Amino acid sequence: MKREDVDFHAAVPYAHEAMDKRLRDWARWCRPRKGSQVHVMWRQYVASQVFQGASSSMPLDTLDAVKIEKAVHKLPDAHSFAVQWSYVFGGNPRRAAKHAGETLAGLAQLVNDGRQMLINRKV
Repeated sequence: MKREDVDFHAAVPYAHEAMDKRLRDWARWCRPRKGSQVHVMWRQYVASQVFQGASSSMPLDTLDAVKIEKAVHKLPDAHSFAVQWSYVFGGNPRRAAKHAGETLAGLAQLVNDGRQMLINRKV
């Protein structure tokens, strides 16, 4: 039995690039974050003036993220799961495909179709 190979990191189709960027921003907004693991001694520390203006994070459009969140949850269950798995949770693609009842190629198709549905709904 030959295992199929699917590249989930392959280039996104040109027509999906804008939606892909919005979905990546949505994923940054809703990705689970771990609590702060700062040692008690450093909790009240304030950085010097030199570093206070510097920020490495990109700005995030939270209103757009909320729109995407609502739209993703309105997708059919399999597509919603596939988009959430692909952008937010990640992990083992074989396990995700098994959970969705699909092959790896089917899971990749669900992600592409989910993006296309979001584009069609003009989210």
